[in-house]
Amino acid sequence: MSCSCSRSPAARFLAVLALAIASPFGISAAKADWVPGERMAESVNTVIAAARDVTDLGDYGYDTNLCILACFLMDGKDMAFNRTFERGKEYLILGGGDKNASEIDIDIYNADGKRVGGDTTSNSQPTVKFRPTAAGNYRVKVSLQRTRNTRNGSFCTLAFLRKGGYDVPVGNLKTALDRVITLGEELDAKARLVFQSAPDQWAMYGAVMEEGENITITKVKFGLDTKGWLVAGGDRTAEEGKVSILSDAGDEIMKNKGRGPDTVLGFIEDESKFRGIRFSNARSKKGGATLVLTAVLVNVR
Repeated sequence: MSCSCSRSPAARFLAVLALAIASPFGISAAKADWVPGERMAESVNTVIAAARDVTDLGDYGYDTNLCILACFLMDGKDMAFNRTFERGKEYLILGGGDKNASEIDIDIYNADGKRVGGDTTSNSQPTVKFRPTAAGNYRVKVSLQRTRNTRNGSFCTLAFLRKGGYDVPVGNLKTALDRVITLGEELDAKARLVFQSAPDQWAMYGAVMEEGENITITKVKFGLDTKGWLVAGGDRTAEEGKVSILSDAGDEIMKNKGRGPDTVLGFIEDESKFRGIRFSNARSKKGGATLVLTAVLVNVR
């Protein structure tokens, strides 16, 4: 696009629109009439429940940096993400899908492309224990192997935990998820929306961040002539979140203007280029760590 407000009349309009709706919506339980939101919630809640069981039994907690990833896959397809792991740390990667998923696999590859970890089960809730022998970037791949209805695909969610990680109460996680789904419902009522599902593009990212900390996602591609929204929701400790769209070079070209734990930024993509997404915990209660979920929504064409 150019997301820059100074160069695109459409972007100027959407920037103003984003500002107008950036004040918090009333947060309520997700309604079942927005099917993408309902199915995304099923997938994320499956992983949240598994993480709760793990953290109740041991000293695992949510990892620093990205700790939640979600995508939509059709039967037989996969999605990968490059992620940094520390040498000798004990990690736990949990997977889960919506009700249409029958089998989901997780595989981990090192920088040389060698498979160094993964699950061996045949169900929709894989669990992988991983202790890297070397620090660095690893490629984590999630595959949707089987579904109940091959035409409907499934949302797939990954959670990254590690020994000594953040203890995020289930209520906080559900608050952040509910905020994202509710924002999506409100926007869908104005223009039909779905979660981003282009090849190699994730639909939602989540991270636990200290106050003032931010996370940047690179190599995001919205698609030429796409009208969409970034929506972000913080947990119970969140007071103000920020989201930005970056150029492939890392320059900020658009950002939200509102305040509050619920964040919305509209955009029109008029160029076929990679973008970046940055989201942050700008302000939180007592300066504490906050879980923020950020989703990419696009208009149905």
